[in-house]
Amino acid sequence: QITKSYASGQVGEMWKLVFRSSKLAFFLLMLICVPVLIEMDFVLKWWLHDVPTYTVSIARLMILSILIETLGNQVIGVYQAANKRRYQLYSSTIILFNVPLSYLLLRITPNNPIIPYIVSVSLSILYVFSILWNARREIGLNLETYLKEVLLRDVIICILTLGIVWGSTLLLSPSLFRAFLTVLLTLACSALFAWKIGLDSKEKVFVKNIIKQKISRK
Repeated sequence: QITKSYASGQVGEMWKLVFRSSKLAFFLLMLICVPVLIEMDFVLKWWLHDVPTYTVSIARLMILSILIETLGNQVIGVYQAANKRRYQLYSSTIILFNVPLSYLLLRITPNNPIIPYIVSVSLSILYVFSILWNARREIGLNLETYLKEVLLRDVIICILTLGIVWGSTLLLSPSLFRAFLTVLLTLACSALFAWKIGLDSKEKVFVKNIIKQKISRK
């Protein structure tokens, strides 16, 4: 749909689709990531029984890195529609810097295997901003609007949801019941905050129409 809008010259409609899909993609991934981040220790103990040291922290950092990169991935569709490839040079270079940076830091603190994953999270942030900054120059992205309407709202919703759900689960000991409760709380909080903070009036109508279509088909 983004490519079709670009090809037909509907640039305004194209950017609306990018903004909307960026938010929805982040919200949907957040529904999975938040419960897993919180219950990672329980999940790994249930799966592996004997969990190696640092495994929980490493897994959480990897998931966080994936969630961060989602904030810029939808813009790549516009690059592809416009047949622009320069962004790959910047973004790929940033990701590849993980190897030399991790090597240097591990030489300084060799007994901390979490360092490469902390570097990965930091570079994921730079990766997103490189995509957005270059999109501002090459394909006409309104960076200020994107930061305000998409990135800021996504981050606020994620922090609020993660904070409330994590704080609530601290009252219970790790168990299958707590994991189930974590999923329910994540669904409730993310849906509430996404509706109140994340979506504008047109996007709310869009979501309502999708729900009505799904119900009418049944």
